[in-house]
Amino acid sequence: ERASILLGESNWALYTKTAGPARETAKAQLDAILIDDANHNLVKAWLAKGDLDATFKRRLTLWNNAMIGADVDLDSRIRGMADKMTPEIVNFEPKIDGRVVDRNDIRQMLSGDKDRDRRRKAYEVYIPLAKMEEKNVILLVRLRNAKAKSLGYADYPHLVMALNGLDYDWVMTALQKIRSGTDEIYTDWLSSATRTFTIDEPYAWDLRFLAQQTTALPDRYFPSDKAQDRLGVTTTGMGFDLTKLPIKIASADIPFGGQNIAVAIPGDDRLLVNPASGSRFYETLFHEAGHA
Repeated sequence: ERASILLGESNWALYTKTAGPARETAKAQLDAILIDDANHNLVKAWLAKGDLDATFKRRLTLWNNAMIGADVDLDSRIRGMADKMTPEIVNFEPKIDGRVVDRNDIRQMLSGDKDRDRRRKAYEVYIPLAKMEEKNVILLVRLRNAKAKSLGYADYPHLVMALNGLDYDWVMTALQKIRSGTDEIYTDWLSSATRTFTIDEPYAWDLRFLAQQTTALPDRYFPSDKAQDRLGVTTTGMGFDLTKLPIKIASADIPFGGQNIAVAIPGDDRLLVNPASGSRFYETLFHEAGHA
């Protein structure tokens, strides 16, 4: 528990760019627990017993899954690659025409800027990061797949899904059904949207704009400065007074929509969201609050 708390505090410091414990130190403490052979053997021995309390068995299963995942993630080469890439991605400063822009600016341009060339520049803003990390990502994928195979899985995606209780083939079949069931709807929508905005051949940087302009609820219904108040009203209606819960909410320019960091359960939960606007901001805020 102490190791998890330290890691939570270090992740919060990393994403909010504030002072906090070093992530490497925090990870080392948790990693030492997960790779300890004595812990492995203890968990496996208890799982092998027949008549177990359902809750206790579930806890053992989660520990076992965490240890299997650690066999991959804490492999020296894999861990080294991931630890190197994470701060590089988090601290990357995207630029447009030499000017540093934050990730919310980029999202706003892609969804709301009527100038296609500016949308193209916004879409291509991560090309320098992609080029910088391309070889690292390819090597990381190969290393993870090889390690997963050595543990008896087809590849890393199969391992991750199995450890999360998902059958790989079932997921792929479900996704294919969703795609085949929505292909015609998507094609009809794209054809209509491109005609509306006189776009002969849509490119990747047009898609979010077209979706926002033709299907999304108007931003004026979702003012950013009212988001936390409306979250509070919603949780109150569900029987939870947000002001009395140990939840810290902060905004930061992070490479994803939001994250919930359960530092110390149940007394210290921290909710991090990317500063944004519109319904997507509300979706992210309310989603992460649900985790909290």
